[in-house]
Amino acid sequence: MMKCKKCKSPLQDGDHFCGYCQTKVVDDPICLDQATPSVEEKESGIRVEYNANRKLLEGSMLPLEFRIHSNEALSEVALSVCSTNKFSAEREVIYFSSGGDIALDVAVPCGSSGTVNLDVSLKARRGDMVLKLHGTCKHEVCPAPSDGEVHINVNQGHAGEVHISNLNKSSTFSDKQTLICELNALEASWKILPTRIVSEVVATNGAQSIVVETENGSIQLVKSNFLTFGRSRDNHVVTRLTGFSSERLDPLNEKNPNRFISGHQCWFHRTDDGVYVVDGDRVGGKPSSSGTFMDGERVFRKKVPDSPVMLSLSNKDVSRTTTYSLRVLASEKGVVLQAPNRSDCVCLWLFGVLEFEGSVYEHRGDAFYRDGVRVCFS
Repeated sequence: MMKCKKCKSPLQDGDHFCGYCQTKVVDDPICLDQATPSVEEKESGIRVEYNANRKLLEGSMLPLEFRIHSNEALSEVALSVCSTNKFSAEREVIYFSSGGDIALDVAVPCGSSGTVNLDVSLKARRGDMVLKLHGTCKHEVCPAPSDGEVHINVNQGHAGEVHISNLNKSSTFSDKQTLICELNALEASWKILPTRIVSEVVATNGAQSIVVETENGSIQLVKSNFLTFGRSRDNHVVTRLTGFSSERLDPLNEKNPNRFISGHQCWFHRTDDGVYVVDGDRVGGKPSSSGTFMDGERVFRKKVPDSPVMLSLSNKDVSRTTTYSLRVLASEKGVVLQAPNRSDCVCLWLFGVLEFEGSVYEHRGDAFYRDGVRVCFS
């Protein structure tokens, strides 16, 4: 491995400029073959590939493409890229099929032309573990002058420009839109992204979940000892109202209805005696700010009956548009949580074989099944 003479950043064969400091590569860069990695490489069971032939363009948004392979089921996948002091992008996927692609739209600011190093971070749930991986890849960024025309030297890169292979020469002196079309048309070249494990920890909620698409909409399947609700994204069920204008949902707006929903509003606890709803934060025990209501009655800890009930957060009046409410049906096989208007994802908390809308859902070992067909990959 080679590194830049000036800033010591890693280089690859064929680089004309350093991706960090933009210094022209000299003939005698420093060799890093004997360098000791800061984090020991370990087998993760996950292989990440990236489209090494993807080119970016200053002042434009183009996608970076990644492909993820795993020998175990993954969920809650979060992928992010970051170029030091320049640009970044991230994307989250609740459920991910092995071998699937993830595209991240990257807005590249002006002044970023040249070869850039991108730090790639991958976070995913694997069973009861949360795995974090880190790697680095390189991409070329084309210059886009303010006059709207692109001037690229296809033979030799030099200051302010970059050598871009596989482009038609007619496109190297053209308008911006023509070049974007040309860049999007480049054939993909998939390469393995070298990664290392940053951390692997037990998931705090010990849950397994997956979202499946049915003829009636999305259904989230969950297997866990308990179920948490609240505004924060680390809950099993994220309770945020969305059917308002962006101005109304501004976090600083005092009339934002989500301000009245606590970060950790309440949680469901399954016992030998049945399912109980408990107000407040499960870990810290702090009660919710505006209360948890069951059929209009404020509750602090109460058993959920066998008959359907309405669970409402922040207000007992479920008819108000500013009240987050769920229809709850508990049984010995599981709990069904459903927004009254089906605008939100239906959640099935499984204890056994649970029937819902003509299908049978269950959890066996490490996978979910619908009508006997596995809906989670191995």
